[in-house]
Amino acid sequence: MAIGASSACFYPMETKESLEEIGKLDIHTAEIFFNADSELSGEYLKELNGVKSCYGIETPSLHPFTSACESFFFFSRYKKRFYEMCEYYKKFFNAANEIGAKYLVIHGARFPCEVSDEEYFERFGYLVEEGKKFSVDVVQENVWSMCAGNPDFLRKMKAYLGENFMFNFDVKQMKKCGFELHDFLPEFSSSVVNVHVSDNKTGETCLPPGTGEFSFEKLFEEMKKVNYSGNYIVELYRHNFSSAEDVKKSCEYLEKKLKFVEKQKIL
Repeated sequence: MAIGASSACFYPMETKESLEEIGKLDIHTAEIFFNADSELSGEYLKELNGVKSCYGIETPSLHPFTSACESFFFFSRYKKRFYEMCEYYKKFFNAANEIGAKYLVIHGARFPCEVSDEEYFERFGYLVEEGKKFSVDVVQENVWSMCAGNPDFLRKMKAYLGENFMFNFDVKQMKKCGFELHDFLPEFSSSVVNVHVSDNKTGETCLPPGTGEFSFEKLFEEMKKVNYSGNYIVELYRHNFSSAEDVKKSCEYLEKKLKFVEKQKIL
């Protein structure tokens, strides 16, 4: 378990430069947000691994640049395209293998979805099985404006997929959807494998941790109850912080909070 940062924080800086920026901040866990098809090629992945090696960075999760298209790719009524895009996503699975990532995080379908909930879950399950062939877990994220932004949808998805349901919990997306921590935890705690963290206050849903009102202690306490061993990844939009040092301070703030909670006896 570690505190890390997403390369997406520095978008539109190029992906390998964003990873290097994280390394310069002495942050050793990062989520890679790929931004172009060419970044999935052998030479670019070698360069990413070079940055990883130089700064001692682990990259346990990745995010595809095609997230905005997943409704069209996977959850439309045109099933032939679904199978073709499952083949295309093998590029991401291969990339995950090359950079040592275990998890591929997807947004899924926009609401309302063209297909039924059951069809959504069936197709998601198929993609999960394709990922397993590469030892990669496909993970559903809760995202504003998407089907999976709603806990009711996630509840049905979890019931349908069972152990194949893995969850990337995103704090800012939770707030953008108008939900609170208790709407997701502890119900989905045992399914969480990755967490995107940011702070918030009235009118602001994506602030650097430590600059808002969100209770990270409560988040850490809930996850401690299920012996969570995944990571907490700071994921911000570039306009939400002033300098790279703000990302570093966010990680330091979270590390202190996490250490405090880890020492406490949770009832």
